[in-house]
Amino acid sequence: MKHVYRGVTCFLIFVLSIYIFGKNIKEKEYKIETITEVAESSFPIMYAKSGEHLVNAMRGYTGNLEASYIKEGMIPLDDTQVCEFIIDENKKNIKKVNYEVIDVQNNDVVEEGVVRKLDISDEHKSFQILIEEELEKDKEYAIKNALVTSEGTKIYYYTRVKKADTEHMSEIIDFAYGFHNNTIDKSKSDKVVPYIEPNGTMSSSDLSYVNINSNLDMISFGSLEPTIVSDIYINIREASSETGMIEFVYYIQSDTDSGKETYKVREGYRIRWTATRMYLLHYDRTMESVFDLDLFSISANEFKLGITRDTNVKVSTNEDNSRICFVRDGTLWCYDVNKNEIIKLYSFRLDESEYLHNMYDENDVKVINVDDNGNVFFMVYGYMSQGDYEGRTAIILYKYYAEQNRTEEMVNIPLEVPYDIIKEQLNDFAYVNENEVFFFSIAESIYSYSIPNATMTTIASNVSTDDMVMSKEGKYIAWQASGSGYSDITIMKLNNYKESTITADEGRCVKILGVIGKNIIYGYADKANISTKIDGTSIIPINRVEIADVNGEVVKEYIPEGCYVTGALVEGNKITLDRVTTDSSGKYIETDEDCIFSNHVDKTSEFGTTSRVTEKTMTDWYLNLPEAITIAERPKEVNVKRTVIKGDTTVRVFDSMTEAKYYYVFAFHGLEQGFDNAADAIEEANVRMGIVLDNKGHIIWERGKTTSTGKVTTLSKETSSAEDSVYSCIKMMLQCSGEGTTIDKLKSEGGSYVDIMNKYLQGAAVDYSKTPMSELVYTVSKNRPVMALMSGNKAVLITAYDSTTITYYD
Repeated sequence: MKHVYRGVTCFLIFVLSIYIFGKNIKEKEYKIETITEVAESSFPIMYAKSGEHLVNAMRGYTGNLEASYIKEGMIPLDDTQVCEFIIDENKKNIKKVNYEVIDVQNNDVVEEGVVRKLDISDEHKSFQILIEEELEKDKEYAIKNALVTSEGTKIYYYTRVKKADTEHMSEIIDFAYGFHNNTIDKSKSDKVVPYIEPNGTMSSSDLSYVNINSNLDMISFGSLEPTIVSDIYINIREASSETGMIEFVYYIQSDTDSGKETYKVREGYRIRWTATRMYLLHYDRTMESVFDLDLFSISANEFKLGITRDTNVKVSTNEDNSRICFVRDGTLWCYDVNKNEIIKLYSFRLDESEYLHNMYDENDVKVINVDDNGNVFFMVYGYMSQGDYEGRTAIILYKYYAEQNRTEEMVNIPLEVPYDIIKEQLNDFAYVNENEVFFFSIAESIYSYSIPNATMTTIASNVSTDDMVMSKEGKYIAWQASGSGYSDITIMKLNNYKESTITADEGRCVKILGVIGKNIIYGYADKANISTKIDGTSIIPINRVEIADVNGEVVKEYIPEGCYVTGALVEGNKITLDRVTTDSSGKYIETDEDCIFSNHVDKTSEFGTTSRVTEKTMTDWYLNLPEAITIAERPKEVNVKRTVIKGDTTVRVFDSMTEAKYYYVFAFHGLEQGFDNAADAIEEANVRMGIVLDNKGHIIWERGKTTSTGKVTTLSKETSSAEDSVYSCIKMMLQCSGEGTTIDKLKSEGGSYVDIMNKYLQGAAVDYSKTPMSELVYTVSKNRPVMALMSGNKAVLITAYDSTTITYYD
């Protein structure tokens, strides 16, 4: 009986406990805070002063980035080594400045200090830095200024400096101003005739790009009659004792057949000063229309893009084309066909009069998915110029809820590198599946982020861009890990994570070539035919190409005759195949391309761009809509509500985005283009009269900076057997950099020759394959020897040159 009473008592206590705790346990609530407008930009803008000119408008970062990663402007310094900065405080109160002078080649701080007293005027604050450490002439350094606010927060600003003869820089800028004014005023345009070099190679009907080879009418804006509506912002890109490379950025307006239109203009100048006259070595100008909904063409059923070089507009739609999304000028638009409304889902731009803010475009927007209900997943990436994340670089995923007309932040992935690196390292594919899992690829890795569970998963690492593909239509990703020997391809279905493989037979390998619609393109090759080049890279000669669906069912095959396939390019329903054949020695040489056609139809191909030529604006571009969509009146613009769920959406996933080698061309308009090999970057930089940097900020090539003679003076010569000549050369190169090792140790290292050197040089080795010898002498002039690979697996070391001779050590 005693046990019965105890059981009843325990049961009553249990019930009572549930009642009491149930009344006190609260469910976790996610409160939504609605924000009707994104907060305006609040950070200061900082300028450098060159003579009487304010130059190089700098934006602030909240993250403490490595200075070597950022190259936007250059400040030339004279022998006093004094540099002056101007601060437009905006909505902050700056109390002091901490600064560092950094050697960007090795990221060493050569000097640091604090400026506690700022000069104050009615419009701004200013300060000077006197660099006491003697700087090497014509060598680039970085200055990192940390502006400390009255709240104690730090905002970081970066610029490059170079000690050079700067007395002529003001004259160079004044000359550029004069040239610019004479192009704006048609009545004075004949004054630029002595400096331009028309040769008939440039278009006479497209104002989006003109250069020194264009005719006078094009350089002077044709019949446009522009009016400048902003300040002219000056960026000094490069400086030496007699030459300067500078950029002007400004906005103009003009009356056109469509109404008043606004354009963003960027002018690049390379000018050489002499005692007798100025020489215009190069000039170019780009011109982009500011997207304006008022210019919609009802008669033609088209959105007007205007004067532009960006004619490849990516359009994303839902299944029935009732929601149409596209990006222009850093703004994501969503057109609701049924309501004839156009919604601004996200924009980096402020009001049209905020020219200085809108000029800075180190960011972008990418549409990921548009579902049948009109909901849109999209991501923004790069430098955040306003709002809660102002001053940060990040990838941020948003969702637009069509029924509620609001956007919500899903995940924030902060990064510690500038936009230019993010842009090149962020793979083109991204996807959100039915369970709200976000798939994306960056820095040779593939990730998934579960929004409901707030968890990040690494799907695959060490996967090069060429070895991964994604099909949104097929809802899968496929990849091959580097170093796997191309023995198989992994395919993952994005809605259920289910994996399958395509495996090569014994003695064979299989290589991803691309995707077309729902199908994957791949090819088989015999391992015995794979050719390993002396630099460690491989040629995989494919003798059978297959196109298969996600389940592995082959829908088409291609067998080349008398040759091999090495790559593929997909455009619409056409697959262009790169092919090679063999010569008498068995060496692979390029031969004619071939094509395969598929019955795949890209739904977005209904949205194309067309051009029309008018007398005033010349070539204008339009985004045309499918014939099934007819718009009777101008779409109504609708504002979207931005909502934020209270709670942290931040996820950190990247240790480094600068491991994979990449090369950037820095010229008139900053970091203009990226390449995955040095030779292509040098070729483009030569055309653009610029320089080449690697992804760690090291300068590896400069136009016009090679001396007439050069010699490596720090070489300790090595003797070895012929079969060890490569490792002997590597050892000597490493010794020039202060790295000691042995030939036996080098031979035990894995990877290509560049990989081996990078292990000792912190990723600073450069593969100059296919670079002309005339450009390689630049490296020797900087006291850096170059290993040349010859036939028979033999290597020599290029150590000196003059006007007629190349000297190498055998």
